[in-house]
Parts: sequence; structure tokens; C-alpha cells
Amino acid sequence: MRVESDDDFETCLVGSLPRLRAFATALSGNQDIAADLVQETVVRALENEESFRGDAPIGPWLTVILRNLYFNSLRKYKRETSYDADVFENRLVSEPEQPVRSELNDVSVAMIKLSPEHREALTLVVFEELSYVEASEISGCAIGTIKSRLNRARKLMGEMISPETLNVGYYPPKATF
Repeated sequence: MRVESDDDFETCLVGSLPRLRAFATALSGNQDIAADLVQETVVRALENEESFRGDAPIGPWLTVILRNLYFNSLRKYKRETSYDADVFENRLVSEPEQPVRSELNDVSVAMIKLSPEHREALTLVVFEELSYVEASEISGCAIGTIKSRLNRARKLMGEMISPETLNVGYYPPKATF
């Protein structure tokens, strides 16, 4: 989405929210954290509207803001120690009875086990369907690095997920691990 006027900026911003939510959820692995990331991204975007180039698409600009917020929060989290009741509460939940839900849970757990860099590369290229060039611009690294991270992420996912889960066909067409 390209911004043509000041009113169009807010319209494009609102139109980008579903993709931002999906990216934030895939990156963080937690819907509450994702919601906070999206909210903070919107606040930052509105505060820095004047720094946005109107002739460029707004989606990549917002994705970079969100990505930077996420990695900054990771750095901050490494310095803090706290008790997270949600972690312990989630361990008390029984396993799902439906096989599809269980298989999707396996994929979700495997995604969370990936390093943030590998999870980001997999999310941008496979799920967001961005090109290597776009993913490298958002990540701030070389195209070869994105390809390497993606290859490693696919290999790790293949090691963590059973072959039966990978063949059920519930994943986006480009999501081959």
C-alpha cells in the first residue's frame, strides 16, 4: 500500500494491521506479546509519520519498526529475570485430542524453538512470501545470510517435526521444510 496523502497514511496503517499481527505472532510466538508489539509499532509510526517516504510502500516500513521493537525487547529481556506465570500455567494444559491441532501445535512449538533470526527468516520468506531481497532489507543483512538462515531454519524444523506432520498439507503452499 502506498500513501498518497495525510489521510491515506492512517488508512494504509490500519490496512496493514492484519499482516503486522501475523508477523508479530510468528516472530514472538505469543499473541499477547504480538499485540503489544503491534500497538507499539502503530504508536511509533504515528509519532514518526513525517520520516516516512510517501512514495514507498508502508508495509516494509512498519515491519522494520516492529522487528526493531521485538529485538530491542529481547535484548532488554535478557538483562531481566522475572517469574512468568503463563509459562507454568501452559505446562498444566492437557494435550489436544484432535490430531490436526496437535500437529499444528508441533509446528508452533518448533517455530518457537528456532532462534529469533531463523524464525524471522522463515516467517518473512515462507509465510509473508517476501522475496529474499525484501527480507534482507527488513532484516538488515545480506541476501546470502537470509538464504542461509532460511535453509538452516527449514533443516531444524525438519529435525523437530515428525515426517507425518510435515505431510498433512495444512501449511501454506510455499512452506516446505
